[in-house]
Amino acid sequence: MRVWRPYTGSFGKRGIRIMAKTLVYIDGEDVPQEAALLAAACRVYPGKDDEVYAASLDDLPTGDCRGFDGRIRIKSTGIEPWDVSNIVDCLEALYRTYRFDCILTGVSRWGARIAPALAMRLRTGLIAEVTEINRAADLVEFIRPAYSGKLYACIRCKSVPVMASINLNSFEPETSRVRAAKTIPFFPPLIRDTGIVLLKKEKRELPYDIRDCELLVSGGGGAARYFNKLNALAAVLGGKVAASRSIVDQGIAGREIQVGQSGKTVSPRLYFAVGIHGSLQHIEGLKDVETIISVNTDKNAPLCCISDLVVEGDGSAFIDKLIAFIASQKSE
Repeated sequence: MRVWRPYTGSFGKRGIRIMAKTLVYIDGEDVPQEAALLAAACRVYPGKDDEVYAASLDDLPTGDCRGFDGRIRIKSTGIEPWDVSNIVDCLEALYRTYRFDCILTGVSRWGARIAPALAMRLRTGLIAEVTEINRAADLVEFIRPAYSGKLYACIRCKSVPVMASINLNSFEPETSRVRAAKTIPFFPPLIRDTGIVLLKKEKRELPYDIRDCELLVSGGGGAARYFNKLNALAAVLGGKVAASRSIVDQGIAGREIQVGQSGKTVSPRLYFAVGIHGSLQHIEGLKDVETIISVNTDKNAPLCCISDLVVEGDGSAFIDKLIAFIASQKSE
């Protein structure tokens, strides 16, 4: 007798699941995605016979794929990493061909756009920004932040295929899984003219990594209107600038300086948080920080509650006064 379960797979004659297939999409972002997505896939289907395949555009660099059962190379002439429409066409065709039980993407600039579009195309649900996956018997639970990071939600998905976007910082590499990944060429369907034209492309070089900094001046949504002032404060303090996800989502700063679960985990000696509310996602990105100083108009913001010192007031005025004070001290 076959017992209903929230996830499908390949079943034998007696209704026993013998294997499941997961597809992860590697979108070519600078942050390596293979290890985290493989680890997440192994949490969903941990069986030794379950298979995990990585798909990416053919002209993108290949990362470490030793733990995958196959590497699908999408012959991508005419398709760019930012061409969401054509990439969704390719992933839909892959699903129709191989009937994957689960499809995972990373929480990244392009993954955040591709995942919902593909879920709509396949008429399935999407669990976004997953930070933890638990499995007990036939039940799989996805954990994700909710209510702007104020709490975590536990979701059991009944749709087929299972689709989720994964917070890459939340999953440790799966070292016990060893596979000889076979290369599978895949020729996409007819490439559509989306009307999008790339006018200019520049490589943004950042001279520092916020994970290596001992002093960070970090700005949040409350500092959006004066975020550039943080550079001046960081300069006089001998530190570097970081940002919360709110600032990155507004396009004010790049993802490479984002602190949090969907950004980077930092451990500075001093963390200056200006205008940062402090969701669980952001706080999870702070590890072994010696001193946290928060500047906020709301002294009861979550990050203020764990700070060593809280300055209640306007961040812009505070920065101006602190820089002036430091300058006066140096002149004496």
